[in-house]
Amino acid sequence: MRTKLSWRRFSGNRTVAPRFQDIFGFTLLVAMLSVPAASSALAVGDPLQPGKLEQEINDAYRSGARTITINPGKYVMPAKPGGASLSFREMKDVIISANQVEFSFVDPKDALGFYGCVNLTFGGAAVHYDHPRFCQAKILGFGTDPAKGAYYDVQIDLGYPRNARFKSAYVFDPTRRKIKLRTGDMSARSVEALDETGKVRVFWGNPRVSPPAYNVQEGDYLVCRGDGGTLLHADRCEGCTFRDLALYWGGVFGIFETGPSRANHYLGISLTCGPAPPGATNAPFISQSADGLHSAGARVGPDIEHCTFESMCDDAFAIHGYFVDIVAVSGKNLTVKKSSFEVGDVARISSTKGFSDEAKVQSVSRLPDGSWLVTLDHEVEAQAGYKVGNPSASGAGYKIVNNTIRNNRARGILAKGDNGLIEGNLIDGSTMSGISIGPEYYWNEADYCHNVVVRNNVVRNTDYAANGQGENGAVLIHGDGAKGNRNILIENNRLESVLGPNLIVEWADGVKIAGNTFDLAQRLPQGNKQRDQAAIWLRHVQDVSFTGNVVKGRADINSDMFVLMGEDVTGSSGASTGVVR
Repeated sequence: MRTKLSWRRFSGNRTVAPRFQDIFGFTLLVAMLSVPAASSALAVGDPLQPGKLEQEINDAYRSGARTITINPGKYVMPAKPGGASLSFREMKDVIISANQVEFSFVDPKDALGFYGCVNLTFGGAAVHYDHPRFCQAKILGFGTDPAKGAYYDVQIDLGYPRNARFKSAYVFDPTRRKIKLRTGDMSARSVEALDETGKVRVFWGNPRVSPPAYNVQEGDYLVCRGDGGTLLHADRCEGCTFRDLALYWGGVFGIFETGPSRANHYLGISLTCGPAPPGATNAPFISQSADGLHSAGARVGPDIEHCTFESMCDDAFAIHGYFVDIVAVSGKNLTVKKSSFEVGDVARISSTKGFSDEAKVQSVSRLPDGSWLVTLDHEVEAQAGYKVGNPSASGAGYKIVNNTIRNNRARGILAKGDNGLIEGNLIDGSTMSGISIGPEYYWNEADYCHNVVVRNNVVRNTDYAANGQGENGAVLIHGDGAKGNRNILIENNRLESVLGPNLIVEWADGVKIAGNTFDLAQRLPQGNKQRDQAAIWLRHVQDVSFTGNVVKGRADINSDMFVLMGEDVTGSSGASTGVVR
C-alpha cells in the first residue's frame, strides 16, 4: 500500500515545496522549508549517533536557531530515562524540519514528546516503533476443551510479537483486511504455546465465539492490541503545528494531546498500517492498538485537516473533557473530587435523571481533604451524585475538516466539545458510528455538546461490528438521561450503505437536519425491531426540524418508514415533507 501526504504553503516568509522520498515502500510528499537567514538556521543530527540528537536540537535552540533541520536518514532512537524517547521542551516560535527523516523507536514508551511548546512547527518525518507493538495470527482451527472451554488454534505471523495475550482481540477478513461483519470485541481467558514456531491455542471460555454461531472460519485472522505508548505526545502545547508526518506500527495512541492545550494544528498526517516488518511476509492488519488522535481536556480544541487515518482498534479522532462527581452542594457551592476549573469557566451539571444546567465559575479553592470547592455565579438545582463537566476544557472550538478515515474499530469521530465543526470528511468502514457527538457517563468523558456543525461529510459502511450494533448509525447524537445536546446542525451529508438506522438523534434540544442524502439505506437488515427499519430514529428530543432530505436506493422492501419517532419526541417539524424518496 502506498500513501501520499499532501503539502501546502506556510504563512509569512516560510514556504514549502514538494519532494518525494521512499521509506519502506511509502511514497511521502514532504515539506522543504526555506529559512529566513543563515544565522537563525542550523542543521543537526547524525543517523549513526541517534542518541545525541535531542541534545543537538536543544543546543541549536539555545544558540538562537529558530529553523532547525534534522539531517536526512534513519535514526534508530535508543531508550532514555524521563519523558519520551525524543523530547522537545518549552520551545517557542521554532520550525523543526525532519524531511527525509525516519525515526524508529526501540523503547515502547512515548516516542516523540512535545512539552509546554508554543508556536512550534514540526513535520516531514516517518515515525514508528522498531516493530509493530500489536499481534496478528492466522486461525487454523477450533475446538473445545472440557476444562477450559472453546479455543482457537492460531499461527502468529512472522515479524510480530510472540507474547500476545489476546485480551483485546478482533476477527479480521484476510481479503478485505477489516473486521468481519457482526463480530465483536473478544477477550481471551488464557493462551498456551503449542510449539516454538508461534502456534498457540487461545482459550475463550465462551462457546458463542465458535463457528457456526459466530462469523469466523479457518483462514480468518485474529488480531489483538499490544503494548507501546504514543507516537506523538503533545502536552500543554499551544498553537503548535504538526504536519506531513507518516505514523505506523503504533502503540496505544498515534497522537495524544493532554494538559490545558490550546489550538494545536494537525495537518496532512498519515496514520496507516505500514509495511510488513522485518522478517515478515504479511503486512499489518492494523495501525495501532487504540485511538488515532486523542485530545483530552483542551482549552481550545485541535484543528485536524487533510489527514488520513486507518485501521485503528479504537476511535480515529476523540475529543473530550472529564466528568467529576459532585460530592456536596450548598447554595452556590459545589464540592468535587477533582477540578480543571478556572475563574470564568462554565460548569455544566447533568444527571441521568434528566437534569441539565450550567453556571459560571466565580472561585475555585482546594480543601484540606484534597477535594475542591467550586463557587458558581448562581445556584443550580444540583445534588450530590450528579456530575459536572467543564466545557471550557473539553476541546471547544475544534475543527475536523477534509480528512479520510478508513476501517477502524469503534467511531470515526467522537466529539464531546462545544462550538465544533466537522466538515468535508470521508469516513468509510468504522465498525460503530461514523460521527458520534455527546457525553459518555460510564467512561467519565464530558460533555453534552452545544453549537456543533456536521456538514458535507460522506459516511459509509458503518455500524457493522463491535459494540451496540443497530444503535450507532452513520451519525449519532447521544446522551445519558438529559436533553443536554443543543443547537446541532446536520447538513448536506451523504450517508451510504449503513446498517440499521442511518441517523440517530437522542437526548437533544434544537437539532436541524437539512439536505442530507441517505443512499442504500438498510442495505442489509440489522434486526427485527421497528427502529432497525428506519432511516432516521429519534428519541428524547425536542425542537427537531427536517428540510430537503432524500432517501435513495432503499433496499429494505418491508417498510417505507423514513423517520421513526421514539419515546419523548416533542416539537418536531417537517418529518413527513422534509424526508422524501
